[in-house]
Amino acid sequence: LVGRYIERIADHATNIGESAVYLVTGHRPDLNQ
Repeated sequence: LVGRYIERIADHATNIGESAVYLVTGHRPDLNQ
């Protein structure tokens, strides 16, 4: 159960990172690889 929550936190963190990169560069990277 805790592992699932940690995975969800990591997914949210990558989404925030992708949004930050898009705001700065205008390109949409895929960090979930």
